[in-house]
Amino acid sequence: MCAPAASIPFHGMQLRRRLACWVWGARAEPVQTELWRQRAMRPNQAQGARQLTGPPAAQIPISVDALSAVRLPPALQSHFRAASGQLAFAIGASLASPLRQGGSAVVWTVIMEHVVVVSLLQALDNALPASLRIGLVVARDQQLDRTLHTMTTTKSLGGSPVQPDGFLRGQDGRLLAKWEVKAASLEEAVGDLHKKMAAWTPLYYGDTEYLPCFAAAGSHLQFYAVSRARGGMASAPRAISPRYNLTNHADRAEAVMATIKFYQLLRAQQARYPADALPAGAVMRGSGPGFTRELLFRTDVLAARKRLSPWSAFASWCGVGFTALAGLYAATAQRPGLVHAVMGTPTLQGDLYCVDLTPLGLQSSSALPGTEDEARLMLHGLLHGLAAIHE
Repeated sequence: MCAPAASIPFHGMQLRRRLACWVWGARAEPVQTELWRQRAMRPNQAQGARQLTGPPAAQIPISVDALSAVRLPPALQSHFRAASGQLAFAIGASLASPLRQGGSAVVWTVIMEHVVVVSLLQALDNALPASLRIGLVVARDQQLDRTLHTMTTTKSLGGSPVQPDGFLRGQDGRLLAKWEVKAASLEEAVGDLHKKMAAWTPLYYGDTEYLPCFAAAGSHLQFYAVSRARGGMASAPRAISPRYNLTNHADRAEAVMATIKFYQLLRAQQARYPADALPAGAVMRGSGPGFTRELLFRTDVLAARKRLSPWSAFASWCGVGFTALAGLYAATAQRPGLVHAVMGTPTLQGDLYCVDLTPLGLQSSSALPGTEDEARLMLHGLLHGLAAIHE
């Protein structure tokens, strides 16, 4: 059993070992052994729910000031012990930082979920040694939009955004979790989780059974799992935690403990992904002579969105016009061996070209044939594609 938190100064390697102990559920065995067990773990939805809501494996370090600032029921209080160090401070901030409420504006919900959940996930990851970290990357759709400059918000043909409000990735870009935020309706946020993740494919998620998620609205927050369903679709989000009211100290303490377990699920999720999984929901960028290319692997439908800007620079460089390219997609729409434009694309708005392409395949570095049959299929598709283009 791990030593009581109060008996350990939480600095340096001791802090890291302690974190590994209560995040990974270690006992007297080395941290590396427990990490190996977690990498081999294959949690299903029911196990994930039990992990998220079960008691912590050891007492959780928290700053003295934070522990004295909140009043918790004795059963909850016993899960926390006063400590010092960066991690204890981060947990204290997650539990006890003031949460302002400003009416119905969604910005106040964003602040709440960042203080209680997102910033704590980052602190947990940073507290571990580099070899044990996820390398967690946090992004929000609003931030993404600002970085695209002329590439405006990614929307469906119906005009609704296709990117989640927030997402968590590993350093390799693979999607580990996503979340949605609304001003008041948690049900609306959960609906967006499903709508923006309607497609499920092993190209994105390997053989994982579900993607961890959470939704927040007003002062409420709840964790969910979106699992694979039949026909390449994703199921409706299923709650794997109670609904927490973050203005209630007891609920907020439960949410903090669930966030710590949520980090554990993210680590297990990362270990399950194959090396060649596509970065779902990620924007991959490249540049050419005077133009920028972007490729987004959409999760609301199974398609990749390609965007070019400015189109005039690209057209001048490659010698192709929009009308000719749109005609080529239309003429080859039913031909095998080619990618196809989704109905309603390509489009040209001003100097921004956009097309949604299907079907998806592996990245070229991961698509080398391993057998003679695979090589035969590759050549079959290549030759039929060339024949369709030249007809």
